[in-house]
Amino acid sequence: MHKNISLMAACVVVAGVALTGCSAIKDVVDVATPIVDAVGEEDSWITVGDCFDETSGDVVADIPTIDCTLPHDYEVYASIDLDKAVWPGDDEIFALADEACYAPFATWVGVPFDDSTLDYTYYVPTEDGWNDYDDREVSCIVFDPAGKVTGTLLASGR
Repeated sequence: MHKNISLMAACVVVAGVALTGCSAIKDVVDVATPIVDAVGEEDSWITVGDCFDETSGDVVADIPTIDCTLPHDYEVYASIDLDKAVWPGDDEIFALADEACYAPFATWVGVPFDDSTLDYTYYVPTEDGWNDYDDREVSCIVFDPAGKVTGTLLASGR
């Protein structure tokens, strides 16, 4: 299904910060680079419709969102809670996320993934976030492999 197949996850607990939404993004290039989020407030995590740019470095403390009318790298198109009780492992978490993000892609973009020029990736719960903070959220993220986009990709038909 998904065009990118590199897999890697990591989670960093920032000292003194309450962790509520720690997730790792499945890398969007062929080389796996862990990008993590240690969030101090639940409402600072990305939500459906948020746009944001590529983050620099391997570890980030937050994902700053930007107005979708400005040029941006990524847009969140779905948020799905996985219904597994026990941590399924890294390989299965990525497989579950890939499957969970596939169908909503067509609903958001307006064309099926296989007919689109766009691609998707996702943030997934890490094992620590899953076990210690009950994090089950997968954030599905659409992007244009050709570069930044201006405006939302909602109903873009691309």
